[in-house]
Amino acid sequence: MPTAISKSKPPLRIALIHSDRPAGARNLNKDLNGGLGTADRFSAGFAGRALGRLKQRYVNGPVAAIAYAQASLRQRGHRVAYFDNALPDQAFDLALLRGSIVDVARENQIARELKSRFPGMRVGIFGPFPGQEPDSYPEADFVVRGEIEALCLHSDLHSLRDASGLLDCGVLADLDALPTPDYSGFPIDRYRYAPMLPAAPFLPLIASQGCPYSCGYYCTYGAFQGTRVRQRSAALVFEDMLRLRNRYGVRSIQFRDPVFGLNRSFVEELCRLLTDRPLGIEWGIETRSDQLDRQRLIDLQRAGLRSINIGIETPDAERARQHHRRTSEDDPPHALIADAKRLGLRVNAFFVLAFDGDDVESLRRTVSHALHLNPSAARFSVMTPYPGTAYYRELERAGRLTPLPWEHYTQTQLVQQHATLGAQEVERALLNAYLRFYGRPRYIAQTLAHLLGAWWNRSKAPEPADPAQPAAAQPLA
Repeated sequence: MPTAISKSKPPLRIALIHSDRPAGARNLNKDLNGGLGTADRFSAGFAGRALGRLKQRYVNGPVAAIAYAQASLRQRGHRVAYFDNALPDQAFDLALLRGSIVDVARENQIARELKSRFPGMRVGIFGPFPGQEPDSYPEADFVVRGEIEALCLHSDLHSLRDASGLLDCGVLADLDALPTPDYSGFPIDRYRYAPMLPAAPFLPLIASQGCPYSCGYYCTYGAFQGTRVRQRSAALVFEDMLRLRNRYGVRSIQFRDPVFGLNRSFVEELCRLLTDRPLGIEWGIETRSDQLDRQRLIDLQRAGLRSINIGIETPDAERARQHHRRTSEDDPPHALIADAKRLGLRVNAFFVLAFDGDDVESLRRTVSHALHLNPSAARFSVMTPYPGTAYYRELERAGRLTPLPWEHYTQTQLVQQHATLGAQEVERALLNAYLRFYGRPRYIAQTLAHLLGAWWNRSKAPEPADPAQPAAAQPLA
């Protein structure tokens, strides 16, 4: 249970601040990549600019952790206001700013400006990256290590008015303690996840945290959320979906779990609840191909599943083993993609370029493999060593890290010395991968047909049983 405010202590006035519009990045998302964030900075030229603009328009969303923090703080009686790409025009007791690896300089600038405007206000920065690299935030009064939800639910927040340095709040062991995320004040009309979940309004939810797989060697999810899976109950997840629909009119939801479905009893119960009481919500998941057989796909589809993200990374099994990634050789993604398409589900496959050992020819094979699998969508990224992972520590010991600012850790360029590939070769290969996959006339026609069909079905669909009314932002006292 959350810790209530002591009767002897008044509620705090707390500003939650998010910025995702820095100069030079056409699409920045601080919720992705295990919360470290990604930024699309493609190579110069018309094609790179056009790709960046398309992703900015059709693939963007909020930081779910901020919405859970807002709900947790309000549940405890504090006065909270959310600022999106804006700064407060009045003093608060605390300002909490989401930090990321792709926007460090701008985040420090915001902290400095807040302290200059309101000298008595304490400014803290939170997120997986600030907690890992607190010295990168000299302008903050304090940096939070751990999950902000744990801080907001269980810590004495009045003590933060004198806090400094690094605060370690750990992880939230019991996800059932979380309230439904509060997206009041968020620019919900701006959020999209097309073409995977074209129905809007769109918002993210969390059903579980943690990833037990060995690819945590280079992946941020296992490194920062831990290897133990923490599961929210199916009944509470169903209530979350219902409340988001009724409060904001949500039509699609993306679960931000690293690997959805590891707890099979949870999946069975959630499918039962959503089948017995359909909410009119399309939803998507990220998982592994070995977590989905045909019968499970059928059950999930009946419950409203429409989108699946899977990490394929590389077609080279030896390359995967070299980077501690367990492959699913007995259950290849070909079968999953084919079964999903037959059920009307869309699959977004993730691929990584420039693994150690890759060369120009192996990059071509990776893109050709993506074309052969022909998923509904594909995401290509550059192998990036992230602080906090074993891969980063290994390259650091070997002296292979390039002395670049953190903002270059975008997954669109090399930040390490590569034995067989140059930085420009990799940037060209990344842009070429997107152009080859999305530039196919047949793919363009099929995607347009899908989007038009989805629009037509939504226009003819009946309204949900409970009217969906957007909630007004909570006023400050």
